[in-house]
Amino acid sequence: VKELPEINPEIPVNEYKKRFGLTLTEIVLRQLLIPKDNPDDIRLFRDYLERLGSNIFGSNLYKVITFYYGDGDNGKSILNLFNNLIFNKLNYEIKPEALAETFSLESFYNRLVITIDEVTRTSFDDLKDYLKQMSSKYSKMEKRQIYSKKTFTLYGFPNITIYSNE
Repeated sequence: VKELPEINPEIPVNEYKKRFGLTLTEIVLRQLLIPKDNPDDIRLFRDYLERLGSNIFGSNLYKVITFYYGDGDNGKSILNLFNNLIFNKLNYEIKPEALAETFSLESFYNRLVITIDEVTRTSFDDLKDYLKQMSSKYSKMEKRQIYSKKTFTLYGFPNITIYSNE
């Protein structure tokens, strides 16, 4: 898709697919994740969808930590909000300073995703130590329980997403 349609509040949400061949969600994600100056570069769009699917599946298929950074006003907060809406109680959103104060690895047991927001250059150094602890503990296939009507256990590496303006 080269040119995306403008989002118009007068168009009913269910009409976007009929009119433009894209859902409203896909239009928004494409606007956020595909560079305006290079509409053929869909790498970030594809990467985000693959990671989102991996999180929904409940396993970090790539065994990596996602790190979104850049100056403000470039869509990171919207991606973070989108993840929070999708994962709700399964998401554990924290600020870097909370790692030192209250965070424990056991906090992850009931979450599919850990989101660490507002990471600065200074806090990233401390954060690296906590990430090493998380990855070493969970890469040994420790079990995690998730919220469900039925109790079940997942095994695997945590799904961690980091956002930073620096």
